[in-house]
Amino acid sequence: MGGGPAGLIAAGKLGKAGLPVTLLEKMGKTGNKLRITGKGRCNVSNSRPKGEFIKAFGTQGKFLYSAFSRFFTDELLDFFQNELHISLTEERGGRIFPSSQNAHEIADKLTEWAIKHHVNILYHHAADSLIIKDGMIHAVSCRTTKGAQLYNASAVLIATGGASYPATGSTGDGFKLALQAGHTIIPPAPALVPLVTEQGDFYGLKGLSIKNARVSVYTQGEKTASMFGEFLFTHFGLSGPVILTLSREIVLSLRKNKCISLEIDFKPALDEKSLDRRLIREFTTHGNKKLKNVFRFLLPEALGPVCLSQTGLSGDIPCNMVRSEDRKKILHWMKHFTLKISGYRSLEEAIVTQGGVNLKEVEPATLRSKLIPNLYFAGEVLDLDADTGGYNLQAAFSTGWCAAEDIILNLTQP
Repeated sequence: MGGGPAGLIAAGKLGKAGLPVTLLEKMGKTGNKLRITGKGRCNVSNSRPKGEFIKAFGTQGKFLYSAFSRFFTDELLDFFQNELHISLTEERGGRIFPSSQNAHEIADKLTEWAIKHHVNILYHHAADSLIIKDGMIHAVSCRTTKGAQLYNASAVLIATGGASYPATGSTGDGFKLALQAGHTIIPPAPALVPLVTEQGDFYGLKGLSIKNARVSVYTQGEKTASMFGEFLFTHFGLSGPVILTLSREIVLSLRKNKCISLEIDFKPALDEKSLDRRLIREFTTHGNKKLKNVFRFLLPEALGPVCLSQTGLSGDIPCNMVRSEDRKKILHWMKHFTLKISGYRSLEEAIVTQGGVNLKEVEPATLRSKLIPNLYFAGEVLDLDADTGGYNLQAAFSTGWCAAEDIILNLTQP
């Protein structure tokens, strides 16, 4: 169930092994969410070592040791190049993309590969219940355009994704099916999601993209994380790569009612002494110019009025009249701009879902349910989520592949 990365790679592998496979896809096309990942470029994996991959998934990462030991980056890249004939390119941070920079190529060729191996893909088929008897699944019931349909099954793999980007078909269906089978669901929440600030767009910065900044997270007043990179001011708060990556732990803290604030260093390449020298140089060079007109040499233009407002300085004074203590205020603001986080956007805007099927109830080596022997889970339906950078897609491909391996073993052995 589910024609995303985990479902497609598993279905194709099962079909290649000669098993009759039906893939139930609720939408009219496979890989809807896959097609928009990485801003439509599809960051399929990352070249970083296995230890860093595991760490990217936090405390849940150890669950993936077994799957990654059997199907990891090298195996995935070999599969893309030799089975799907897709050329790949490595970019900054070890991120791996199709050379075409087109996510549709990944989704289309995965689908074509599955069909080549006789996978029967049924579109507009939303699985809504499992037919369980004597502790085994015997069939799956679906909602279709022709009414309810029943499909017999020797094994069932739930790869329906999480609950983020529901317009792509990822609406938490797998959680309901897992509950029906007796599994526990860790309550889903957004991960890799834009953040809402208490100030909103009070400063009128909506649309301003900051390319190089250091963003530090303070939880209950204590610094808990820090990251360098790009972010974006929005009408509700903040988004962009750095914010999305930091949001994972922030959401967890907010759900525990902890106070979160972000401190932004707009000049991370300069320590305070170096920045002070830079300010002195600019104010000396442009001594007769008004202070408000010199900020454009130091910051994106929209930030100047905000700095003046928060420091209480007049933008009309000439730079050669700026006192030492006022210069220190400007310096401190540039290095310590602070925003309080009041919430986060909904699952509709999250890249990945936190929560899902409890990992304690799934065999990590086989992805088989510990409760029902012929039920399997793969991909985002599991309680697994990581930072951006290709980690989540690699986990989907790895778990889908390994689940298929075990199904093949169980259904083909004498």
